[in-house]
Amino acid sequence: MHCATLYEVAGQQDADIFGTLTDEQWHDCRKQIVECILNTDMVNHFGNVGKLQNFFEVSGVEVSNFVNAVASGAADVAVPEVFTDAVEGPKNRLLLQETFLHAADLSNPVKPLAVYQKWVHRVTEEFFSQGEKERSVGFPVSAMMDRATTNIPNMQVG
Repeated sequence: MHCATLYEVAGQQDADIFGTLTDEQWHDCRKQIVECILNTDMVNHFGNVGKLQNFFEVSGVEVSNFVNAVASGAADVAVPEVFTDAVEGPKNRLLLQETFLHAADLSNPVKPLAVYQKWVHRVTEEFFSQGEKERSVGFPVSAMMDRATTNIPNMQVG
């Protein structure tokens, strides 16, 4: 649903951020977007934390130096090899893209309470709608997707 909504919005003429891409670029971009969205599933969380810890152990100093140089306004800062290497670069860039989207996905509890409460309502309604669709086609209802049995305060905890 998230991906479909993105492409629906981006498909509007005044919002077409993909309009100048070649077919190959568009397919690569779409693949990354889909991977990032699918990666927000909490089933991936601890594996992602491990990957990010490994990335930081291997490349953290190099990346921190790069970010600090760019933030200070330094000119002609070379992008670290960890992002430009032909084999590992795409994997590392995708890891950070997935991490940023996942962090944004989990960020609601640190927002002002009124904003947080609106998002709790929106997210739980999305979950419950999915649960109702699962039930209507005869599938077992996924965890936290059953309106009748889900304890909303408990689902907000880690």
